[in-house]
Parts: sequence; structure tokens; C-alpha cells
Amino acid sequence: MDNKIYDYIQRLLISLDIPYEPMTISQVFDFERSREDILQHVILSGKEDFNSHNWNHLKESISKECLQIPVGLNTIGMLVDRLSILAIKKVKNKASINKELNQQIVEMIESINFCQSGKSSMFNKVTTIEVKSALDHPVDIILHLTFVNLLIWLAQDVLYLRGAGALPKDELRDYINYFSEKNVLRNHLISLLASHW
Repeated sequence: MDNKIYDYIQRLLISLDIPYEPMTISQVFDFERSREDILQHVILSGKEDFNSHNWNHLKESISKECLQIPVGLNTIGMLVDRLSILAIKKVKNKASINKELNQQIVEMIESINFCQSGKSSMFNKVTTIEVKSALDHPVDIILHLTFVNLLIWLAQDVLYLRGAGALPKDELRDYINYFSEKNVLRNHLISLLASHW
């Protein structure tokens, strides 16, 4: 299942036709709306490919010694979150030959082999932003988490590559609202994946 998770993430990122140039926040909004059908298609394809027996077998294969080791932040949700960010970095930077990045990806995949559910990722920010999600399938959660991380990455490009001072006030306000909403959703998905592990 470990490599399956990375396969699902890669399949989604390749399908999305991600732009390399920085976008305005309104272009990020448009990108999100225009890719929703692709996201759903890849999720359906992943669910067909997904075998719950393998998922359960992976959990059952964790040795009793590993189950007694404190989990800390190495929960399934946190590790898949990090794996998706590394995959996005690889796609955005066209870094397929980057040995250090590839090694980090391998380490995340290996860590997933020994992870547990844990409670350290069960955190939610104190916020008035409400997150509602009916996602209950691991592939659904993994791919939505990847998509949200990509949207956060694209939105952050606005600040990192253009700078906050260069943005009109309305665009900066839109960015702050968008980033806040997506970050709360991201935390929710991390916790949700842990609860389905």
C-alpha cells in the first residue's frame, strides 16, 4: 500500500496539468474550479484500483515492537501530507533528477510502512472557519489532501514570487482568506486520514 499511496498522488498531479508560472489568486480560484472534474475522475480510478485487503494487511504487518514505539508526529496523516508536498515540489520544480528530494520521498514511503494512527495529528486550529467533509475512503482523503496542498502551494507562489507589498489590498485579503480556509481543511484531512487508518 505504501507505493500505492505515492502512485495515487503522482497520478493526480500528472493529470492536473499544473502551471509552472506564478498565478494571481483569482487564477488559483479558476484553477481549483477547472480541475474538480479531473480530481473526481482520478479518485474514482483510484478507488477501483484500491484493495482494502492490502490496506488492512499493511496495518496488520506492523510488528508488535513497532506498536510500542511512541508515534509522535509520524502518523499516517502527517506522513501522507509530507509525501504529497514532496511530490508537488518534484512536479513544480521538474526535479526528477534531484537525488536529495528523491531520497526524502523514499524515506516518507518507508516511514508509512511503520506508521500508526496516533493522536498527535488530531489537531485543529481554534477558528471560526467550519469544515464539513463526508469523505470516508482513504483514496478520497489522500487525493483531496494532495489537491489542497497543491492549491496552498500555488497560492503561496503569489507571496513568495511577487511579494506581499506588490499585491493590491483586495488581492492580499483574498489570499489570506483562501490560505486560511485551505489550511484548516488540510488539518482536517490529516486528522481524518488518521481516523481511517
